[in-house]
This record gives sequence, C-alpha cells and structure tokens, in this order.
Amino acid sequence: MSPFVTGMPVICILPDTCKWQVGYGEIEPQAGAIYTVRTVECCVVDDAAVVFLRLREIVNQSRPYVDGYTEPMWEASGFRPLTSRETTIHALKSLTPDTPIADTPDGPPLRRTVPRY
Repeated sequence: MSPFVTGMPVICILPDTCKWQVGYGEIEPQAGAIYTVRTVECCVVDDAAVVFLRLREIVNQSRPYVDGYTEPMWEASGFRPLTSRETTIHALKSLTPDTPIADTPDGPPLRRTVPRY
C-alpha cells in the first residue's frame, strides 16, 4: 500500500528518480519543490513493484518509452508526503466529532473524544 494519494502535497527530495524515462527535454521535478500528486501508479521494474507519481504541476507530452506510449512518471521514493501535525490532528478530529453517543444513568451523555498519545 502506498502512502501517496491523489491530491496529496509532496516535497521532492531526490529529483533524479526515473531518469531512464526522460529523454525528450521533459519538465522534471526539482529538489525542495512542493508538488501535488496527480496520479499514483504501481509498475513492475526488474521483478519488483515500484510506485510512481505524476504531478499536477508537471505535465509532459506522451511519447514512446520502454513501457509504451505514455507521459513520464517519477518514482515515489524521490518524494515525501507533506503533512503537518495540525493537519493530522484536524483530520482525526473530523473523524470523531464531539457529539453525544449515549446517555448514562449517572450524568451527562458520553462524548466521543480523540485519544491523546
């Protein structure tokens, strides 16, 4: 399972991933730049499953490559998801809203809470 999903912001940490698929003067990712994942694909390379990304900010023309007529993709290993602690906590809270879930005989209703670690 890939940690990458469509629409996720990512930062490029290794811009030279997938150089073997570049050769027509395509636009390439730059180290330290922030991008948005457009597609996530899994392909077999040398008998191993490898996750590839296409980025919303980089759109290249489809051309003939080793794996067919396609637009270049970049190995996901060259990127890291860009998330903040605030974003993560906000996402958790949205999954468990502070709403009553049951009445108790001894007091107010119980409320859903986000576990604290």
